[in-house]
Amino acid sequence: MATTTDASSPAPPAGLDPAVAGWVESVTSGRIVRARPVDRWRPNWTVDVETARGERALFLKFPRLPPAVVRRSVMLSTFGTAREAAALAAVQGTGVAAPELLGLHELSGAVLVGRVGGVGVLQHLPPAVRSGLMRQYARQLATIHDLDPDLDLGPEARARLAAAGDGPDRPGPVAAALADHASVTARVGRPDPLIDLAVRWLGENAPAGTERRLLHGDAGPNQFMADGGRLTAVLDWEIAHLGDPTSDLGYTRFRECLYPSGAFGAFLAEYRAVSGRGIDRAALDYFTVAAALLLVAGVARDVQRPSAHNPEAAQRFWWDALGRVAICEVLGARTGLLPLVWPEPVDGELTPLSSLVTARLAPRAAGQELLLAHALLRASRTRPDAAQAADAAELLDLRDPDPARRLAALTEMVAGPDPDVPALVTYLGRDAMRRLYAFVPLSATDTWDGPETAGPDPDGWDGDRLPALPLLPAVPDPA
Repeated sequence: MATTTDASSPAPPAGLDPAVAGWVESVTSGRIVRARPVDRWRPNWTVDVETARGERALFLKFPRLPPAVVRRSVMLSTFGTAREAAALAAVQGTGVAAPELLGLHELSGAVLVGRVGGVGVLQHLPPAVRSGLMRQYARQLATIHDLDPDLDLGPEARARLAAAGDGPDRPGPVAAALADHASVTARVGRPDPLIDLAVRWLGENAPAGTERRLLHGDAGPNQFMADGGRLTAVLDWEIAHLGDPTSDLGYTRFRECLYPSGAFGAFLAEYRAVSGRGIDRAALDYFTVAAALLLVAGVARDVQRPSAHNPEAAQRFWWDALGRVAICEVLGARTGLLPLVWPEPVDGELTPLSSLVTARLAPRAAGQELLLAHALLRASRTRPDAAQAADAAELLDLRDPDPARRLAALTEMVAGPDPDVPALVTYLGRDAMRRLYAFVPLSATDTWDGPETAGPDPDGWDGDRLPALPLLPAVPDPA
């Protein structure tokens, strides 16, 4: 058995931790012959290992952030690659299409799995292919949900896949995300009434008598690999946990807003037919809000205090805006409000300046830089501060020109004994739509395939033509 600790072995690939490289060779009883980083938002590697039985194509997935950062976060230290390894171990040989698990490197948190061929982004595929793949994905989720936690997983897996803090107002991983958000709020000192309202709504609308099954946890489009119209493996099990199967449907519904496949209806129909479970619309709404809240709470620190060194910084503004719209869409629908609409742009002295800056930047900037400029200029045209003040006066009878005092009053209203939910959702929904309108250009930063491509194309976005609002798909009531 050759390892990188053997003096006769070749040096480990540049950039790959020698300890991890040695572990890979030890686990596989082979020798690394090729290794290539495939960074997007984390340091992943494709690794080819020569063994006595021939070459093996493997994938090495590292945690998103260094261990010191992970330990400071409840979410990252509870849900991550160690949980993914536990989930993959639990589904090996069960009929679930999952990558082969070779092991977890405890010190670095790297998971070693068999490499799966195909593509992981649906949006470039023809509509019929997307629909077929989403139906296959529904069958995979049904297979996962059919596993009996008592018989198929065993006590050790059940313990490792529990969701600490899980409760009616913070189901599954939401509890960990909200714990992190509380520490952010304590440091930044800026409350978030929308998060408070969503938590309160979840607590008051939790489904009764839910099942406890293994969940993928972060289900939805672009969470699986496909090759030639065939689903080859379900990926990204870091948020796997035990809970209500409807949770995976709600998360799929929310991810449909982030990464539209156009096939949510087909997905839901297939899941209902294969699983034999009815679809409870109220429960689906509940878990859709939970999925959106998980994202909004999870990116709060980076949205309030963004870092230029964070490769996800631009995307997080888009994710935050879309998550807020999704929460308000569901809460609005549950309280009988009309769907949210795009805000009216303000034409005036900033409009010519916006055109000038965009024209000047185009030949000099590229990728995210130009998209960020588009978003900033669009935001400046919507006059959000003035619009918020007008909405507060009209909808909430808050006639205070100071934004900080308005925010404090709004937070107090949400926490009151009998808040006016329709008025609050209308106000927060308008604000969410202004954010989404402003950050539409940033959607392009989250639809590319990684370093193998040229990256986002700023010329592919027409600043005068908005995409259709990614409304949550209509869902049939239970049969």
